[in-house]
Amino acid sequence: MRFCEFAKKVQEEAARLCGEAYEVGIQEVRKNNGVTRTGLFLRKEGETVGAVVYLDTYYRCWGRGEGEAPIGDVARLVCKAFSDSGREELVAREFRDFGSLRHRIVYRLVSRERNEELLKEVPWVPFCDLAVVFAVVLRDGAEGFLTFLIYHQHVELWGTDVETVRRAAKENTPRLLPCRFLSFEDILQGNPGFSWPEGGISGRAGKDGDPAGTSEEEPYYVLTNEKGVNGAAALLYDGVLREISDRFDRDLVLLPSSVHEVIVIPYKGGVRMEDLAAVVHMVNETEVSAEDILSDKVYRYRRETGTVTLASGSERGLGEMA
Repeated sequence: MRFCEFAKKVQEEAARLCGEAYEVGIQEVRKNNGVTRTGLFLRKEGETVGAVVYLDTYYRCWGRGEGEAPIGDVARLVCKAFSDSGREELVAREFRDFGSLRHRIVYRLVSRERNEELLKEVPWVPFCDLAVVFAVVLRDGAEGFLTFLIYHQHVELWGTDVETVRRAAKENTPRLLPCRFLSFEDILQGNPGFSWPEGGISGRAGKDGDPAGTSEEEPYYVLTNEKGVNGAAALLYDGVLREISDRFDRDLVLLPSSVHEVIVIPYKGGVRMEDLAAVVHMVNETEVSAEDILSDKVYRYRRETGTVTLASGSERGLGEMA
């Protein structure tokens, strides 16, 4: 059975299971980098918002084993996922009240080039050749971490502006998604790495006070957040790159591993940025999902100016988000 037929049958069965009190439909959702996913949209009558349960994973799992699973079983699983989400009733009640949502607004870092169509629909601010977009945290707990992207229509509904949203995200994101800074040794040994509590960087220290993992070879580190989700935005946090560069007494080279993390290398003279850019491009082509690619470029944090620039380009497009 083709995916479109599968989705239609799941929709029909889910509508039967949910009854007339629910609106059930198929919805195409534009994700990061132009990736489109198909989901089942469910909304209870009288509620402002609903939920989308993506069907691609269910389709991949459907039919595994000796025989195809009944569509009814798949529909029941989808309805359970919707029920388990609680339909985000808190947001449904507070959706029109910007004051209730303001403390949950965060930002993400995405490719500007790969999201031209999306960026026509959402508020954003530039950072080098990238774009900073905004989202609201719906859920953060044992049951998962869930957000929704802020569109222009939300800003209009709230009667606010992009600058107010940006200021809220600048304040909230480090608080809701604290930094993690890990050496490759930390990762291989399963150590927690470094975090940024209010007092600054904390964690194990290596020889001469350098972060653990430093060796005579040039060390590599990973900068992300405690969720490991959209963690590349951690490089925007006030003082983070400055504090890392102060530890090494050097500029920093930043390799965009994905939207979820950035590889940080203390800058050393003679580094060929073109070679590093070729590695980033190759990894993006072969290892990173299309939805998670951030950039093929290499960036450099310059201690003297406190800015991020394209390492292989001109000084235009300084990376600052005030």
